[in-house]
Amino acid sequence: MPVVRRLTNRLVLGPAVAIAAVSLVACASPATTPEPPAARVIVLCDAVSLPWVQPAVAAIGDPRATAGLANAATSTAEAWVVRVATTAVCDDCFSIARAGRTLNVAGGKPRGIQYGVFAAFESLGYRFAHPRHSYLPKSLPSEPAALPKGEQTPFVAERRGLHLHTIHPTEAYFDFWMPGLDHLENAKAVGEFVLRHRGNYLQWVGLDDIIDDSKAQIAWREHTRAINQHLHSRGLKTGIAIQLFGASNLQKGFDLIDVDPEPAKEMARRLQLVLAGNGFDTVNLSFGEFSGAKPETFIASVNEAYEAMQTVHKGVDVAATIHVGDTAETRVIYQGQQMIYYFLVQFCNPAIRPWVHTVMYYNLFEDAGGAYHHKEFDAHRNYLLDRLKVNKQVGYFPETAYWVAFDVNVPTYVPLYLRSRWLDLDEIAKRGPPLRDHVLFSSGWEWGYWQHDALTLDASYTRTPTWDSGLRSFWSAWGEQGTRMADRIAKLGDLQHKGLIQQRLAAYLAGREATMDVGYTLGIVSQPDRLTFDKLRPQTPEQRADFRTKVVAPLAELSKGTRVLAEKAATDHGGDAWLTEAADGIEVTALRGEYVVALYESVLADADGKGADRDAAIGRAEAALKIAKATVARRHARLWDGPSQRTLLRAANATVYPYGYLHEADTLCFWERELVQVRNLLLGQKATVPGCIF
Repeated sequence: MPVVRRLTNRLVLGPAVAIAAVSLVACASPATTPEPPAARVIVLCDAVSLPWVQPAVAAIGDPRATAGLANAATSTAEAWVVRVATTAVCDDCFSIARAGRTLNVAGGKPRGIQYGVFAAFESLGYRFAHPRHSYLPKSLPSEPAALPKGEQTPFVAERRGLHLHTIHPTEAYFDFWMPGLDHLENAKAVGEFVLRHRGNYLQWVGLDDIIDDSKAQIAWREHTRAINQHLHSRGLKTGIAIQLFGASNLQKGFDLIDVDPEPAKEMARRLQLVLAGNGFDTVNLSFGEFSGAKPETFIASVNEAYEAMQTVHKGVDVAATIHVGDTAETRVIYQGQQMIYYFLVQFCNPAIRPWVHTVMYYNLFEDAGGAYHHKEFDAHRNYLLDRLKVNKQVGYFPETAYWVAFDVNVPTYVPLYLRSRWLDLDEIAKRGPPLRDHVLFSSGWEWGYWQHDALTLDASYTRTPTWDSGLRSFWSAWGEQGTRMADRIAKLGDLQHKGLIQQRLAAYLAGREATMDVGYTLGIVSQPDRLTFDKLRPQTPEQRADFRTKVVAPLAELSKGTRVLAEKAATDHGGDAWLTEAADGIEVTALRGEYVVALYESVLADADGKGADRDAAIGRAEAALKIAKATVARRHARLWDGPSQRTLLRAANATVYPYGYLHEADTLCFWERELVQVRNLLLGQKATVPGCIF
């Protein structure tokens, strides 16, 4: 915050506060005069904590909040005071206690003191929501919210952070991979976001556009080194995610082994490019999707890559992703054991830390809906739990969004992610030693998806009794309206748990594009499959009745429950930007369910020879689509990412997707595609079916 602006705000606030104070004195005797309302937050630091805390407070962007040395001549009248002192506890631990209008924070350096300061601000009504935007209270409270009791130690002890999936055209791709001063500032803001939610780690994915482009390499190095230097200066560690095998690299990721005449030499060159002098603390190695390698080749290649990394960057930490995908092509037999080939990591150099991955809003302990051919992720669960029991290195690497035709770019709003991510942490802790590594696979922050990262990071630091505890605490800053919104979001999460996981309706609320149709015919499955309109229509009456019972009826029930929540949210936001976003998210999700139900009802009615019912159902779908377009237009006019609209546009970039990740959400392409399919099938129209790709 510029000095001139801070001084200006103090001059503006000062007279008003003084007048209020004089009025109070005039109206009451000195013995009963209440303290004037606090108008500022002053953070007073010891010399050790100041270099860490001062930039943290400045980044909040509230002119009412300042930080300085405790021994400086600072007037604390009409202010909340946060006193900060470093202690010899763990780096990520802190305590906070109140004495009148003073909140005393003690914590470890470098992060514990910052975590304590953020907790103090949260008690005063601040909320660190989106990476680039915080909720600042209109006025400071006369009483703080409940403070955490006793010394706070992290639930997940070693690594809590975000994996930014820059291999996709999300906000993070633009800011972490595309050089530019504005992008650098945005990347710094993401680092602050991680710290504010008690994280200590941030990584992003490398792309292959720099492998053979010397000009791009220079710009990338400068940008990357600036990001890492800043994040390190704020107490964060960083990582780069790369792939090993080019043969299974489907999305232009930075890989180490292609069809090279001298693969070892080329691997060394690429590692030199991505690791030497760029400041990364960790390399997250992955192995592609849908294809395997011979076990001996896999193990030898992973070990060779590890040794090469140590040669280029001695002591660099290495993690390896145990992905999902249960097919004949991905299963191997090694030492008499059959396993998905990603699990071969356990036979590689023991210094490599395996990270167990799951996808979408599925978790380790419940049904996986057929995602990537898995009924459940039991092999991943058992591997993780077994390693924890014998104190072997292992991390958990779940997702907080899966944008490709599945959630935010449909668009739908799915707080089920919060429920599943909490359930994983809670169930793992019940079964043995808690996790020491928990890194969230992040894919975008619009339509309320910032909540998934923010609140799950919080949950990885502080264990909560229920999945919605953190949700309710977060929204309490908005008063009674926030309490009601939290209740609606929690109810939606529970409805979605029943419908999308227990009743396996996920594929119907999701979208579906042309390449997925081809993939399903080839046995390539990522998100769960569904019965398409053309396959439903010719089924027998008994089969259609079964589909009504198992799919249409429960989907209608989910939609009806969501609609009740949407109608309440629509009139209870008061124009607040955060409450409005939540209301729009619930609304578009209700519409999505109603739309899909109407289309399937039209197919069933047509198959039953009920033309009037068919046409009425198509009409309901068209009406839902019209309202959805208005909802999307309203939301996309207020994107948190700013006026550039870069996440909506069709434009070439270094990823495999030539558009921003919300492009299909903006056009409602998946919805339009389904309507065209139904009209062609039932009404004999010949319209071109949108592919919703490229």
